[in-house]
Amino acid sequence: MNRGEAHALLTDCFKAGIVAVDPERAVTASLDPNEFESPPVVLALGKAAPAMARGVATALSLERLEGVVVGNHDDRVPDGLRLILGNHPVPGEGSIKGGSALLDLARRLGHEDAAVALISGGGSALAEVPLPGLGLDDIARTNEVLLVCGADIKQTNVIRQRLSALKGGGLAAAVAPARLVTLIVSDVVGDSPEIIASGPTVQPTGSQTAALKVVTDLGIADRLPASVMDALRRPREAPAATPVQDISVVAGGSSAAHTAADA
Repeated sequence: MNRGEAHALLTDCFKAGIVAVDPERAVTASLDPNEFESPPVVLALGKAAPAMARGVATALSLERLEGVVVGNHDDRVPDGLRLILGNHPVPGEGSIKGGSALLDLARRLGHEDAAVALISGGGSALAEVPLPGLGLDDIARTNEVLLVCGADIKQTNVIRQRLSALKGGGLAAAVAPARLVTLIVSDVVGDSPEIIASGPTVQPTGSQTAALKVVTDLGIADRLPASVMDALRRPREAPAATPVQDISVVAGGSSAAHTAADA
């Protein structure tokens, strides 16, 4: 094989890996239209949210959907969906608007309804709903501290989830008693659903004790707002109900690598 042939082969492998993680294609290929008796409500958050929403419309052969899409750029979404631009990497007013819209819509669902949660990287900052007693400034300051103190993604999510009504399964709890399907495009090594976008539809990654240990290990107690420390010390009640749901990681670094290797 000469240099030109090698270059062409490597380019083809790279392109194959990129195609494998295209959010729209991944959702279209993964969503079974026969599993819904009626069109599901779309609850999407993350940088790939608009593309993933288009994948739902294609998979279900629908031109119009109901739902909320929270992303970081103005992009095309199927008719009927409300696109809200959040803030990244630190949550802002757009993040609160997006997170609140997601929870409000989820809470309106009933036993006969179904929802598709579309989760992708960046969702932790792009959509947020602080717990009572916390404000946007508290959340933003906490994110800034975590960004500069050397916290890894697991440590960061343990803290984020303890301060949010959306993260750590908060969105799933709001959807109950409706049925929920979660499709995820991963941006983390290992593709752990509880880490991506701080796991809005899965169980929290850590307990109150774990969150306080992170604060101690990182030595950031005096840098966090007093209201945040109060919230971390306050026990949280478990959700009254959780939905019946299926969770799938439809694309990520590992699928890109395997597809490139196959090519």
